[in-house]
Amino acid sequence: MLTDHLAEDPASAHDRPVRVLLVDDDPYTREPVATILDLRPEIEVIGSVDSGAAAVAFVRHTRPDIVLMDLQMPDMDGIEATREVLVVVKTRVVALTTMVDLDTVLRVFEAGGDGYILKGDGPVKLVEDVLAAARGDAILPPRYARAVIERSTGVSGSDQRQDAIARLDLLTERERATARLVATGGGNAEIAAALHVSESTMKTHLAQAMAKLGLDNRMQLGILVDRAGETPSG
Repeated sequence: MLTDHLAEDPASAHDRPVRVLLVDDDPYTREPVATILDLRPEIEVIGSVDSGAAAVAFVRHTRPDIVLMDLQMPDMDGIEATREVLVVVKTRVVALTTMVDLDTVLRVFEAGGDGYILKGDGPVKLVEDVLAAARGDAILPPRYARAVIERSTGVSGSDQRQDAIARLDLLTERERATARLVATGGGNAEIAAALHVSESTMKTHLAQAMAKLGLDNRMQLGILVDRAGETPSG
């Protein structure tokens, strides 16, 4: 993905808060969400805009770690805005929505998003999910993660499979083992336990695998593993 700016990895930015851009056309959502997030010293809301176009313009001059993106907005919806934002800056975009289904989740990831947060989940869950997204954790229930991977790889041809196999050969044994478990839809704690390593070590393997393969999020990694036919069974 070509970008004009590369965002610093928020997981390594221990000396500053996670910088969040909030995008929602409803002020009755924007203002409470911004207030909840700003109450936490680990989080800084650097902007709050009311449209996808405004989000694209905003990120041209800032480096948000997380973009919370409403999906239903006039003119440019959240899916298209996600694509446009990621052309401008390498960041993590998390959908902010009132309801979700598999098709919507699939569209979010196809656009380059990293997961979703439900508006009705409450302030504690909201903060937890934003911080988890900043750490690079999956913001998606395992049942949806696996379903998205299966849907995305269902139409893959033999050429795509051979390409996926060749790309995975770039990984070390540990990185490849981590990638395989990501494809099952497992969370960080579950994957770390299966590998008999700490979560921090597991995250290091995951980050190295995605960097070597030029991938933006763990869902893309899971799809690549599935195309190669290397997803563990059971």
